[in-house]
Amino acid sequence: MPAPLGVGRKHRYTIGKVIYKERMRRQCVNGCCSNGHISQKHAASEMKLHSAIIFRVEAGSMPRKSTYDKMVNW
Repeated sequence: MPAPLGVGRKHRYTIGKVIYKERMRRQCVNGCCSNGHISQKHAASEMKLHSAIIFRVEAGSMPRKSTYDKMVNW
């Protein structure tokens, strides 16, 4: 997801945060929690995955495809 020219570092970081928040809002597809939302354990692994993605988005480079697929279709 390389940012278009003229888009600053801060904006790219914001895109990463938006993706992350959107993912956390999503329901847990593994059904690993009673209320249908992401459990603490699941959230912790998502945190690791997303901090990597946010870092890469901030750097302005696309995450490795497998990582991106995990992010989009976990």
